[in-house]
Amino acid sequence: MLDQSTVAIVRESYALALSRRPCLMQDFYLFLLARHPDLEPLFPRSLARQADKFSGALQLLLSYANAPDDLSRALRRLGRDHQGYGARPEHYPAVVDALVETLAIQLGRDWTESYETAWRGLLGFVGAEMLAGAADAAA
Repeated sequence: MLDQSTVAIVRESYALALSRRPCLMQDFYLFLLARHPDLEPLFPRSLARQADKFSGALQLLLSYANAPDDLSRALRRLGRDHQGYGARPEHYPAVVDALVETLAIQLGRDWTESYETAWRGLLGFVGAEMLAGAADAAA
């Protein structure tokens, strides 16, 4: 479960990063695929639409933070969907690391340990729920 302080820190840092770089999510995908070119087949050629979808999903996730049952259902459904796209459990840490590093680069000196801890906590929760959904679909 997510605590409200983690959600607040993530919201704050995400808003700050987006205010500086509106195409932050496109940067994330470019960074991810540069580090993990083996993941490229999982994504469409045009990353702009994918970046918009991811950004929207992140906003939805943050809006569901006060409704844990709804959030869990949504993330598990997302995990089932991603399994259908070819996502595997070993891909999740690469995504987490790429997103955290993208945010850290964007925020530079404003990136804090509390931001990193909050993002890794949030993304760890998201990954666990998505993997549970993928496992349910595989069973």
